[in-house]
Amino acid sequence: MNNRSRTYIWLVALALSAFVGASANAQDARGLGTSWPSAADVSRSAGFHAYRWIRNGVSYVQVNDAAGVPQLAIAAAGGTVIVLPVGAPTTQVKVIQSTPAVSGAPIYSDERVSINQDASGFTVQSLEAEPCTDPVECAKVNNAVVVPAPPSSARTMTAQDTCSDPVECAK
Repeated sequence: MNNRSRTYIWLVALALSAFVGASANAQDARGLGTSWPSAADVSRSAGFHAYRWIRNGVSYVQVNDAAGVPQLAIAAAGGTVIVLPVGAPTTQVKVIQSTPAVSGAPIYSDERVSINQDASGFTVQSLEAEPCTDPVECAKVNNAVVVPAPPSSARTMTAQDTCSDPVECAK
């Protein structure tokens, strides 16, 4: 065998090993929706398996039943929860954004979401506050509007002054 043939065989072997390694890593990353993903089981219930992935700041959680059949999957970020098209179409999944505790058997919980199961199906509760985008609403604390203190150089009004402009009167 000449050097050129050896080089060719070596390159083919290197390419095959890189492909096999890459496909194994890609398969691990694509475990969402499969019966037995390679992620760790983080379920709080003996009757279910829960798996979590985080990618680009988004948490993905999948719940499988005891036999490994996918029941539901969600994506959660910034107080928003989206139910993904995983599991039987007849599976009832209710998403709530509230602070009271949810009833039912706990299956999964982290800093973003909790997933419980009861007779009606699954309840996914967002535990993160939604990001505030309205400056007026964001400034409210306990139903009181927070008004920044005027700068020290601001003119203050005296009792003799009358003011008809609410913006100017606040100075």
